[in-house]
Amino acid sequence: MGELIKTSDSYGIKNKLTTNGSLLTTKKIGQIKNGLAKITLSIDSVDDGINELLGRTGNHKQNILNSIDLVRENDIEVSINSVITRLNLDKIGDVGHSLQEKGVTKWKLLQFTPVRGLAVENQHLYEVSYAQFMRIVSDMRAQFPRMEIIDNSSEYLIGDYRLISPNGYLYNMSSPDDRTSLLELE
Repeated sequence: MGELIKTSDSYGIKNKLTTNGSLLTTKKIGQIKNGLAKITLSIDSVDDGINELLGRTGNHKQNILNSIDLVRENDIEVSINSVITRLNLDKIGDVGHSLQEKGVTKWKLLQFTPVRGLAVENQHLYEVSYAQFMRIVSDMRAQFPRMEIIDNSSEYLIGDYRLISPNGYLYNMSSPDDRTSLLELE
């Protein structure tokens, strides 16, 4: 990954990495930090039981809090993504308090968007309405006025979002069935 970041940086591409932080180490950050503008970490709850229900591995909260420290120690901008679901709707403020304690200044709240696979199958368990989502955004902005809180509703994500999966596929989220192997792009 370090070579990919260096190469893209040499072409003037602003590199941003979104990760769950589980594999971040001092050594790995050292390999990628030159040419990397920002690392975004994802945390949806401070309750690891909820995190596990949402597909996060055990001890996710502490892993993210440690990763925030590691990224900041390496002078890389850090931001946080949190997906708002029925499971964390009433406790997302707890995430905000943890982020504020860590000095995080950018927090993106995303409305749960069932675009493929298990998310579509389990939509009834996780989906929140646009009104619920915007109420949470408004509440978080009021609670954490020093934090830049960005809202991304499902309408935004479906039209303007690209995903590189761990197995090397590039997904165009405006058409989630449209996937291209990165190897095919060479």
